[in-house]
Amino acid sequence: MKTQVIDRRSRKTFSPSVSAFLLIAIVLGAGSERSHAQTLLNGSFENPTVPLQASGGGTNWSPSGSVFITNNAETLGRTIYGSQWLQLNSFNAADAQTVSSGFSIGSTYTLSLATSDIGNGAGDALTITISGGATATQTYSIPTRTATGDNNFTFATASLSFTPVSATPITFSIANTGAGPGPAIAVDNVQLQIVPEPSSVASLLGAFAFLTGVRRWRGRAVQAVKS
Repeated sequence: MKTQVIDRRSRKTFSPSVSAFLLIAIVLGAGSERSHAQTLLNGSFENPTVPLQASGGGTNWSPSGSVFITNNAETLGRTIYGSQWLQLNSFNAADAQTVSSGFSIGSTYTLSLATSDIGNGAGDALTITISGGATATQTYSIPTRTATGDNNFTFATASLSFTPVSATPITFSIANTGAGPGPAIAVDNVQLQIVPEPSSVASLLGAFAFLTGVRRWRGRAVQAVKS
């Protein structure tokens, strides 16, 4: 049975289900851009499962140079995002690439990842390069890891935002660009997220303001009925 609140002064009725419907419509409209959000397959490097270490970048990743999928059991270090991580050695310009498509042109996305020094020396650096339907690049210095061996990595977050300008598939490259042959880095938890449009944020704020107004109106109507 539909609940109605009656304001005797205006003789108008209000149905809570109407406000719920309108609020849902506003929120869905604001969140519609989320349907354009893309995911990078195997961004946690859990596939395929390796007992200790295997050459390559894992499923959906193309390696170049000295690249390995490494299991925590190898005791070089431990990831907190699963049981496996990507190891990039600095010699042979080690990098791993993956390709994704279906982005919304004009929307802004952010690629983020967790990275840590493995403990082979100072001078570690990681470079993210985005090419194809969008272009961007950034290099990050990675602090030297003090606790080496079978301990959790000291992960830092590296992120890079980009805006697609065409429907061309986008290539994401993660490379160890540290100096010298020694430094090696760990990479894990690679993610893609869409940055909310200002209009979407405004819509959500409007939805909450609308709901607040409805609740106040109902309160006044109930008081009118009691009086």
